[in-house]
Amino acid sequence: MNWFGYNSDVLYLEKNNHKIVLIGTVHLSPDREYYKNISTLNEIYKLEDYQLYYEMVKDNPNASQDTHKTKQALSETFSFLSSKAKLKNQHDYLYYNVEDKNADIDFLQLEKLGGIKEIKNFTGLNEYLSIVNINNQETKETTLNTIFDNVLMYYFRASIIGGLHFNDLFDYNKNKLKVILNERNKVLVNSIDYEKNAVVNYGNAHLSGIIELLEAKGYKITSEYKLKAF
Repeated sequence: MNWFGYNSDVLYLEKNNHKIVLIGTVHLSPDREYYKNISTLNEIYKLEDYQLYYEMVKDNPNASQDTHKTKQALSETFSFLSSKAKLKNQHDYLYYNVEDKNADIDFLQLEKLGGIKEIKNFTGLNEYLSIVNINNQETKETTLNTIFDNVLMYYFRASIIGGLHFNDLFDYNKNKLKVILNERNKVLVNSIDYEKNAVVNYGNAHLSGIIELLEAKGYKITSEYKLKAF
């Protein structure tokens, strides 16, 4: 299924000679080179004195038990998908330093805004995925299991790629994930120091909303290109 690929976006915006580079990321990719390319871009711009901003919903011990369970379920979902589809996880390959800025909310803020309900739309698959995994483990070391693993790999890859393309075409997540996308976009845009040039690593689904907010501030896209993610 790799022939049906997906590229994330790199966009350049400018206002009065102040520059912002938006690097869209996808959370899972079959190729660690994809994340290496993002890291290389980060380092190039940091050498030119750009401030790096990134997304990572921060932990908060004051969040409810239900929120902590949902956070764990989200982690398990990504682990399952990366394992079964044989994909690399963004958080295992993109590293940030203390001088880089985490421009994101924390889980308590996400909870208060109603974002945990949106996450549950995704982690609701966990029970099904666990059953599939158990059944698969019971038949391991068999030819059928090998076939099953390969079918799962291509199925999940195709589902992820198809979902990414569907969202690009119809902006489906914009209405379904209003808190996860819109509220976090606002935090990012309000975190940027507009006295310095900026390079931003945020989920590719966030970019259209981030661009709208930056255009409202007078920024304009000057150029763009693609990074091969799948």
